[in-house]
Amino acid sequence: MSVSGKTYTLESNSLSWQKLSLVFREGSDAASLIVDSSGKVAIGLDNVFRVTEIPGLGPTAMRGQWENADTFVIEATSVGNPVESRLQVTFVDDGINVTLEDMIFGGKVNLHGTS
Repeated sequence: MSVSGKTYTLESNSLSWQKLSLVFREGSDAASLIVDSSGKVAIGLDNVFRVTEIPGLGPTAMRGQWENADTFVIEATSVGNPVESRLQVTFVDDGINVTLEDMIFGGKVNLHGTS
C-alpha cells in the first residue's frame, strides 16, 4: 500500500482538521506531516526528534515509526511547554483512522478520513 503523499479528507472533528498527508522519501531519515495547509512538519524516522516551528504552537519536536505494516505512530512534544502527544495513523483500504492522545493530561480524539 503506497500512502506517501496521499491527501486524506477528514470527517468533521473537534480539532477542525480537514486534510492530512504523510510524505515518506525512500532512504530518508525523516518524513513530513501536513495538516490542512499548515506546511510540512518534520518527523524523525531514526529515533531522533526533528524540530519544526509551527505557527501558534511554537517549536514542536516529532519522531515516528511503523508499529506494523498499516500503522504509523508519531510522538510529538512542544519544546518548552507541557504538551506531549501520540498520533497513531492506521491505513485501511482507501482511508485512515487517526487517534490523537494527550500523554500528559489524558484524553483522545479519534478521526477518520478517506483519500
